[in-house]
Amino acid sequence: MNPLFKELGMDAQATPEILRVLNEIPDPRRHNHLHKLHDILSIALMAVISGCAGWVDVEEFAIVRHDWLKTFLDLPNGIPSHDTFGRVFARLDPNAFEAVLLKWTGNLVDLSGGKLVAIDGKSIRPPLPAVSRTPGTRPAWRTSSRPSCRPIVCVWCR
Repeated sequence: MNPLFKELGMDAQATPEILRVLNEIPDPRRHNHLHKLHDILSIALMAVISGCAGWVDVEEFAIVRHDWLKTFLDLPNGIPSHDTFGRVFARLDPNAFEAVLLKWTGNLVDLSGGKLVAIDGKSIRPPLPAVSRTPGTRPAWRTSSRPSCRPIVCVWCR
């Protein structure tokens, strides 16, 4: 096993593949940094997938899950601050980040044998005033090599 990565415990559901591909992104910082780039990128990616909308949310996400994150990330100086997340992402090469994310998601589809379920980010709701927070549904599609226009399930959401 690559010494950069910790052995994943049974309670850690993160895949080592994302850690591996995130290490392919060039670090835009100088040598005087406290946090490892793959730790910052991993936390940010998991936080955004979980619904975090800003760097303060990402920091709070990581603080609450610190013990779990330590099971597979290094975190030599603890959780990065929201300012650190913002500075790193401001300097990050967006093309390199996009290429790595595309590689990772492509690997996920390959590993699943096309059995992933994609949840659409848009809710289907009846027309209501903009201030209404009425629950709606989100369509979900099975991913495969063949595109599909018909959802396999609708997920109730708030």
